Amino acid sequence: MSHRRLSAFQRIKLAWQAYQCKGIYGAITDLAKSYGVSRWLVYNLLNVLVPLMLAMAEPKTPGRKPDVKELRVDKRHLDRAILTLRIIGNVSLENIQLCLEEVLGTYRSIGYLSQVIHQAQEQATAFLRHTGRTFRGGSAHPNCC
Repeated sequence: MSHRRLSAFQRIKLAWQAYQCKGIYGAITDLAKSYGVSRWLVYNLLNVLVPLMLAMAEPKTPGRKPDVKELRVDKRHLDRAILTLRIIGNVSLENIQLCLEEVLGTYRSIGYLSQVIHQAQEQATAFLRHTGRTFRGGSAHPNCC
């Protein structure tokens, strides 16, 4: 039997059996043979599923979970915020820097902000050339750069 044929239930059962036999010489090998899978799979299930099962079994504090007070912003959204503030809001680079610190709690240099805006302008220009269009007045937006 290949490990691809194991159902989710069988994988969980195998992981739990491996956890119960942990430290017994030859037990993992025997389990692997009985399920027709590799020892690597048994160890992988043991190291991945068992911690999840144990975490799920931990007692939890009753009631509603507290609101998360942490904001995570990935690079794509951060760059989009920079462009939105610059193009739509007509905000100076210095003020974009202040907004990012105040709202998102992150610092970015003026050089980084300029680079993001410049890259977006290059991408927009390449797109317009590809589609045969041009900017009116030579710039995507009068406040772009």
